[in-house]
Amino acid sequence: LRLVVFEQPNVPILRLNRAVLLLEAPSAASRRNASSDERSKLFGMNEEEKRLVTKVKAHQIARAKAQEERRPKERLKPKAKSPNPLSCKKRKNETKRNPDGEKKKRRRRKKGTSSVDENEE
Repeated sequence: LRLVVFEQPNVPILRLNRAVLLLEAPSAASRRNASSDERSKLFGMNEEEKRLVTKVKAHQIARAKAQEERRPKERLKPKAKSPNPLSCKKRKNETKRNPDGEKKKRRRRKKGTSSVDENEE
């Protein structure tokens, strides 16, 4: 029985050796069948597969042409953006001058008094 099964391609042979399951090496028929399958996958396609490939390629080309037609032909350049306000230096405020050409005096407030108290006096 083992020899009959060993001659058939792609049939694994398992043996029990005490409590261990052993897988025997593939037969020559299995190796020949596997190598021919690999060669057919690498080099050859049947007629149905060839038709499917050409149909898919034609579909992809048509889709690419349709996408090109949808796109605007000229792209606009991005507009110049304003600079980051945090990275710019602040402007220096010019001191206010009276028409006489003198600097305006600042009023100093005492600590602890509020503006409401000054208005009442």
